[in-house]
Amino acid sequence: MRRKSHKTAAFSIVAVLFAVLASVSVYTASIHAQSPPVQSEVDRTELTTDEVLTLTVTIRGEGSISAPLLSALEGVNIVGRSTVSQTTLTNNQSISELVHEYRLRPTVDGPLTIGAVRVTIDGQTYTTDPITVEVHPGVSRPRTAQSTAPPATLST
Repeated sequence: MRRKSHKTAAFSIVAVLFAVLASVSVYTASIHAQSPPVQSEVDRTELTTDEVLTLTVTIRGEGSISAPLLSALEGVNIVGRSTVSQTTLTNNQSISELVHEYRLRPTVDGPLTIGAVRVTIDGQTYTTDPITVEVHPGVSRPRTAQSTAPPATLST
């Protein structure tokens, strides 16, 4: 029986590790290539008119990226928004990720449809699917006028 030298065994281990790392890199690249470059999602599918819904639009791509164009939002007020951006350099390729959050307060109950979001990346336009959420009546009470009666006194 012949024994493999330590150099041959080490070379075999390195070759196997290189093959595994190469396949993981190809797998990771294919995952990024398959995911759509523009995605939109909400933090809940049911809420009341007293609550706020968060719409998140995530954009991943290279080159020139336009700001998201939201369809007309009827029955809702935008009460806040924020944007976070991050750029990573992988294999000499610059990939940008932009996350836009919109805080929406519905003004009417019933089904609320958030229309498709459009984004242009390097001249190509991408569109998300519309999102429908169910809005229920809130329980907020109208403000009442402050009492003009004098404060009660305690007797001892």
